[in-house]
Amino acid sequence: MNKLSLNYIAGLIEGEGSFCWTFQNNKRWVPIFALKMHVRDKKLIEQVGYTLGLSNPVYEYINQGRHSATLIVRDQESLITKIIPVFRDRLHGYKKFQFEEWLKGFHEILGSDQYLFDILVEDKKRTEF
Repeated sequence: MNKLSLNYIAGLIEGEGSFCWTFQNNKRWVPIFALKMHVRDKKLIEQVGYTLGLSNPVYEYINQGRHSATLIVRDQESLITKIIPVFRDRLHGYKKFQFEEWLKGFHEILGSDQYLFDILVEDKKRTEF
């Protein structure tokens, strides 16, 4: 499988991606990165996951007659070491605002681990991307 350019992926995310939070098991807030497109683009979404080094599967959904494919990333390690370094300086417009607001949530939930968060993100940013 060929890797995509990170700027190309950023463009896809600006149009079709989201950075959000969900309340899991009525216990805690969990950060989510998702890319959702028509099912005809499932292979493209898989290519995005491959390029970013993600092992998450791409799921297919049918909702109200719409058939879509979605990549969902919930685990903090992948979010911190793979998603955040790629998009930190590549997004524009409203998606950049959404991303920055989403990042603020990490500061709140990680608390004393903020130092570790900063080290992981900066270290990955320098070495991999």
